[in-house]
Amino acid sequence: MEDASSWAERQWGEVDLGDHRRTRRAVTVGAAMAAQPAAGLPGQMGSWAGAKAAYRLLERPEVTLEAVTGQHRGATREAASRARGPVLFVHDDTVIDLSSHWAMAGRGRIGDDRGRGLMAHGCLALRPGEVADEVLGLAALTAWARPDAVKAKGETRTERNARRTEADVWAEAVEAVGPAPEGATWVSVGDRGADVFSHLARARGIGWHVLVRVVQNRRLGEGDHLVDRLRSLAPMARRRILPRGDGGRGPRQETWAEVAWTQVEVQPARLRRDRSAP
Repeated sequence: MEDASSWAERQWGEVDLGDHRRTRRAVTVGAAMAAQPAAGLPGQMGSWAGAKAAYRLLERPEVTLEAVTGQHRGATREAASRARGPVLFVHDDTVIDLSSHWAMAGRGRIGDDRGRGLMAHGCLALRPGEVADEVLGLAALTAWARPDAVKAKGETRTERNARRTEADVWAEAVEAVGPAPEGATWVSVGDRGADVFSHLARARGIGWHVLVRVVQNRRLGEGDHLVDRLRSLAPMARRRILPRGDGGRGPRQETWAEVAWTQVEVQPARLRRDRSAP
């Protein structure tokens, strides 16, 4: 197994932080964090002097999320480009709760709007395997603050549709990774939050496939709607499953999972900015 120092060298050994001494410090701090991931920063650094050096590094304006993840994200894309077979890029959001940090500027709404913090959207690349999946690395990562909900007075529908929304983060993550290489099968995978037309259209536009949990009953070119069409199909495959109830303590309830597939042409919403997309 690779030790923490060697791993940290691969992650940060060539990042550009404006000074080679910061790069070396980033490797040292990263190795200490990897060696004790459950500890706090002072405990990870092993001394108060080490902790202060880490805080000085993190306070530098050159030490941005983009800068410190760039080397790793580039290596992940290279590994995905070399991989045989499909590569899954699995997205999800993480809420960073900073409600207790009252003096911190730049926080936004989280949860039920009673807390304040940041949102982080990560995209993990992995290659499916027969026994276990192979994790290739983090392909994209972005953090932002949700703005307070304020309706702009006098804003037209065109201006409102042109404004970036939180839903755009799915397409932006795909575009940050870049177009799929010729002949490759790259799949953007997300939950119901990924069922956004801009995500579907923009991912397909750069050669990706998309797998999402459908929540929108979208219009189809044939005049009907997506969910209605899917539910009308006869199952092409079935599997009996026995999920455990009550956290594994209750009786197992038998059910069946059914699969069917067909080709459709999804239409953009009539009132959305995506309506001109193919």
